[in-house]
Amino acid sequence: MRKFLYSTIGKILVIAIMLISAVCIATSAAWAFSGLRVDMRQNIFFPKSYEASSEMVSDYLFTETDDLIMENATINRYFKDGSLDLTETIDISDLNAGIAKPDKNPALTYSLADLNTFYESAGYVYLSWILQNDYSLVRYSEASGDFGYEEETYDPITDPLTVYGPDATATDRTALSYEEAVYGITDENFNVERPQNGDSRITILCYPELYNVMYNNGLALEKKYLPNAAGSTIAEYAQQNLETFSILDAYKNLVTAAQKVHELTQYTAPDESNAMIWLKNTNSGTVYTNIDTWNEKSLDQVRTEYSAYLDASATDQNDAGKNTEKGCAVIYDGTTKTTDQITPATKDRSTFYQSEELLMLRDHTLVNATDFLEDGTWQLFIGLDPTYPANDAARSNAAIYEQFAQKQPFGKNALPAAVIAGILFIVMLVLSVIQTGHCAEDADRTATEPDCNLPEYQTIKYPSRRIGIHTTQMERFPIELLIIIDIILWLVLFAITVTMG
Repeated sequence: MRKFLYSTIGKILVIAIMLISAVCIATSAAWAFSGLRVDMRQNIFFPKSYEASSEMVSDYLFTETDDLIMENATINRYFKDGSLDLTETIDISDLNAGIAKPDKNPALTYSLADLNTFYESAGYVYLSWILQNDYSLVRYSEASGDFGYEEETYDPITDPLTVYGPDATATDRTALSYEEAVYGITDENFNVERPQNGDSRITILCYPELYNVMYNNGLALEKKYLPNAAGSTIAEYAQQNLETFSILDAYKNLVTAAQKVHELTQYTAPDESNAMIWLKNTNSGTVYTNIDTWNEKSLDQVRTEYSAYLDASATDQNDAGKNTEKGCAVIYDGTTKTTDQITPATKDRSTFYQSEELLMLRDHTLVNATDFLEDGTWQLFIGLDPTYPANDAARSNAAIYEQFAQKQPFGKNALPAAVIAGILFIVMLVLSVIQTGHCAEDADRTATEPDCNLPEYQTIKYPSRRIGIHTTQMERFPIELLIIIDIILWLVLFAITVTMG
């Protein structure tokens, strides 16, 4: 056995198995991680259908339900009679109240049209940049020796001498171009490919106090780009209410309101979804749903229609009942405080995990509906359409889950295969270390033979059975060159694996 291990064929075989193992590790790991990429956390070892996974509930139904609630909350706040009327006004001191807020403060009230115009102007860009870089603009005068402080509002007890407002002295000035401001804004919803509508460059004033930074820079931008209902500015209102008003929060609300109004002007219809959501406030009778035919339905009718839809969506007789088995939903009636669930038929504990997620979805939805829509008693139905008519994340994720669970047997064996290949690679690596420096003749040497490497034996006895390390051409290669070649080969292997993935 040792003779074969030390032989040239044995060495070639060990290296070949080691390389094949490396390829298996890479391909198996890549396949396994493609499952993790779609959040197959609990299902990576025991793949199942997407409909039966807990991740479908925790990642997909949660997101879709939150989106529907927030979308309707925005419509409730900004829409009138089902449409966006830009002549309506909003008080930015209470964005949650929307256009229906009573007793709006004229100094903080803007029309939706003015807010949208402001969003499209350079003034919005500059103000957003200032808000994101506010404390970097708080700079002290080295000559005065005053370290200053970063308070936003006036405190007559701790700082009776500081000048707030138009009489404050700037300690530094910074020239800011429009392009610098645009690409310095980190808000992911901000569109950098926007047309310039206003100044190409402004001067930013720096002060030892944050309030003065916001007041003096904001005042100039407001006067040029955004009048309010009173014909004045937030900055002027803040100066009149130094002890009680936060100019920083007001400007943040102004930017948020402008962005929201602009988004609503682009709003057409909600994206298609494979989630089937129905929420009803029994106190007001208002229904929030993404299924048009469910607007006038009761909870019992919604549940019945869901089951009927699953039966009717079978493609042929052979598929009869298949979609019913894939159905997944949580049903809650706040009037009776009863919860019911529809979960896919499975043979493992996946239904248990999914059931726990559905209960969390119920509780989460009830809190959000109360916080963002309206108080009252809620009924809800949240389910999945397992036929996936909409081309969204659920459809693509379901395809990957199916590859793991059914279509590709290699999928569910990917991670175990990577582990086995890894163990085999380590074994072959150890064998290659053992083989290094030995040849087949070493296996025939006995313990009583003299050390043939001694000078007196080199040319006299045992010329073909030298004891010790036998170097080959490979051992004469510079180790640095071998490392570079090895890195290149691994990069090529990685590239091939990624391409296959």
